[in-house]
Amino acid sequence: MPTFRVSEQGQANIKQAMAEKGWTVKEEDSRPLKQASKFLVQQHAAANQWSDNDPRWLKDFELLFRVEKHQDINKIKTLIAKSKQGSLVERIEQLIEAGDIFAKNISYGTWSRFASQKKREPIRERAFKAYCHSLNLNWQEIVDRNESQTVEGSQSQLSNTSPTPTTADSRTSAPSSSARSHPYHNLPVRYHTAWIGRDKELTQLLELFCDRARRYISVEGIGGAGKTSLVLEAAYRCLEANPETSDRAIFDAIVFTSAKQQQLIGNYILQRPWQERTLNDIFRAILRTLERPNFIATDVQQQLECIRSCLQTLRTLLIVDNLETLEDQKAVLAFLYELPPTVKVVITTREREAFGTSIHLEGLPLDEAMCLIEHHAEEQSVQLKPEQFQTIYQRTSGLPLGIVYAIGQLSVYGVSTDVLATRLQLKSDLAQYCFEDSVQRLRGQLAHRLLIGLALFAKSASREAITQITLPAADCLNALAQLYQLRLVMQREERYDMHPLTREYARAELEAYPEFEQQARERWVNWYLKISQPYEQDNWRQWYDYKDLEQEWENLQAVVDWCIHQNRYEPVKTFWRHVKGYTYVHGHWHERLAWIDWLLQAAQQRQDKSMMAEALSDKGWTLTLMRKPEQLAEVDALFEQVSHLHQGEDPLLQLELTIEGAVWSIHQRKFDRTRQRLERGKNLLKQVPIEEPKRVYQEIRIDYYEAEVWFRTGDFAQAKLLYQKALTQAQAIQWQQVEVYILNWLVDVELAGGGNLEEAERLLKIGMPIALARHDRRSITFYKRSQAHLEKLRGNLAQFRHWAIEAKDDFESLGMLAEVQEMQSWLEA
Repeated sequence: MPTFRVSEQGQANIKQAMAEKGWTVKEEDSRPLKQASKFLVQQHAAANQWSDNDPRWLKDFELLFRVEKHQDINKIKTLIAKSKQGSLVERIEQLIEAGDIFAKNISYGTWSRFASQKKREPIRERAFKAYCHSLNLNWQEIVDRNESQTVEGSQSQLSNTSPTPTTADSRTSAPSSSARSHPYHNLPVRYHTAWIGRDKELTQLLELFCDRARRYISVEGIGGAGKTSLVLEAAYRCLEANPETSDRAIFDAIVFTSAKQQQLIGNYILQRPWQERTLNDIFRAILRTLERPNFIATDVQQQLECIRSCLQTLRTLLIVDNLETLEDQKAVLAFLYELPPTVKVVITTREREAFGTSIHLEGLPLDEAMCLIEHHAEEQSVQLKPEQFQTIYQRTSGLPLGIVYAIGQLSVYGVSTDVLATRLQLKSDLAQYCFEDSVQRLRGQLAHRLLIGLALFAKSASREAITQITLPAADCLNALAQLYQLRLVMQREERYDMHPLTREYARAELEAYPEFEQQARERWVNWYLKISQPYEQDNWRQWYDYKDLEQEWENLQAVVDWCIHQNRYEPVKTFWRHVKGYTYVHGHWHERLAWIDWLLQAAQQRQDKSMMAEALSDKGWTLTLMRKPEQLAEVDALFEQVSHLHQGEDPLLQLELTIEGAVWSIHQRKFDRTRQRLERGKNLLKQVPIEEPKRVYQEIRIDYYEAEVWFRTGDFAQAKLLYQKALTQAQAIQWQQVEVYILNWLVDVELAGGGNLEEAERLLKIGMPIALARHDRRSITFYKRSQAHLEKLRGNLAQFRHWAIEAKDDFESLGMLAEVQEMQSWLEA
């Protein structure tokens, strides 16, 4: 399908033409849509030689037009047909003027993208030309010929393209959307092989997503009715829709939050690794999905303002699953009603809620339930008689979750329909009857021990971990197979997982066996201490491969949180030293600061001065990286506390502390203090008995930070000399990480000091590939900033904007707010 994009000069022409007509880019200003639609009607009539009363205007109405305000298209057609005022075309144009219908592809979304002065997004050729004509502009002078995709001989008919989607809210995109090819989302993975039933409700929900007037939707029903599955299916269909060809709602971000640990999609199990039980949890889920995990403030009002700021330029679908189990439900509802109009909110709940437009789910109708039973029976190779279909339907009331587990039991135990009928007694909690019978069969068996032991894991676990914590290897395989057949566990490649609802039930079961739980938890803690130990480093800020640790992170995080809850100081201290480097590289700032604060308090209670100093230093470094003004003010106090704790200790420790203090001072722009500390560091280095190459390592650090001071105070020549000296020394001892950092600084020296642009480009080509290969996110982002600066000096504005936007988005995801503001000022200038 041909798409056109506005050129940079074209943006200026559009702005001038809009000013002359007094048009705006606001949803309430529909004049551009009306003019473009009328033009396409006239163009279509001329191209196809249709008269004003040609019956094909009504016959092809759905192909030519779309209706607004969630109206019934058949009623619109009937209204046109019965009216006696003027010709068919005149009646159509009257409805266009009233804002009831527009031509296909003519929408506020396409108009806002065409007229945007912030970025240049592609739109369909026919809409592009229609808007140009409406503004009295020559489209050939507006189009960007380098980036537009054309199709030779494309027709100029109203029906030659599919409709442009109408979304719930504003089409203004987030600043970062031009640099992204896909929406932000955190939707759980779908595992079902087919969508069975609920087609009517799915269609209704998708239509509500497109209705701008209905921002709040509630999906209600008892447990197991498929509320979550329905909402997720609709969300995925929007996520996978093509923005240029689909009539579904298109979102810039889809955020899924749930207060439960269960998720069932069709016939397959998937899990949510965490729960959002409070308003703060929902805040974190939103910011984590938008790749801004470090924007959490301490004050609730500040948090709300931060969320609103992030969402006001993003067309967002926010899903709040299992509302009734939230701990602060009223606060959450108040928050949802305060969201900007760009956000569409969907909740699921077992209770009836006066929350927007509701869709109520009960059991599946008989025909849909039979299809679901047949589908799962085929997948499980279960041969059912006709009367068994009816019995399963009756005993489960058509609830999808009950059907899935009923078929699972039949596939494993071959339970007769009569026996099954006596067991599947509906209770108030669907999970109870889904699991009670299966677990009761297992009690006293090794499979039961394995089941409750698996409940300790927050995420999938390796077989080795399972055998270390629950059962010996010889017994584990058969027990896993038994649980797998019962659908109480699932296998994903070489790891084993549980349905979150199963995990909740198994955790409750675990509490009934306190002796086993105590033993299993000790093995659980010791196992994760063992597998995390190889990641402990003396210099945790240096590059390291954390690939194997990454897949265990959520399990390990659960262990640490449990130890904190149990006040297990020594394991937490050990875990922290194992994973502090990982939290630094991967940006887990929230967990990092929370654990540091707990350790600091616990160390103070135990008068563990060494840990107190370590925690204070780690906290100061973390706050320095985030560079928020109020946090930088706290760094000084932290440094004074660390200095006091280390007073009178060995000179090597004093040297390390002095250099750390210099780094903190740089980010506070206290350069005189920085120079004093670096000078003291040089003197200490002369006094400290330290072997090579560790002495060179410290010399490099001092030269590196002194060069940064010269750079930030404008003496680029002196900065270059020191950086080159440090680079030579780093290469001599093969310290590749700091070599890459210095190369980036030398690029910036050339760019800021009016130096050689060719030399800057040469240095970029050396350093950036290494940073990319080592997955150093901060280094990569700074290289992107330098690349943007180079393109700006060369006058390559399109490339400048590309790299500047990428750098800004990456700085945002890292929580480096000073750099975000800097990149924003570059873009605005």
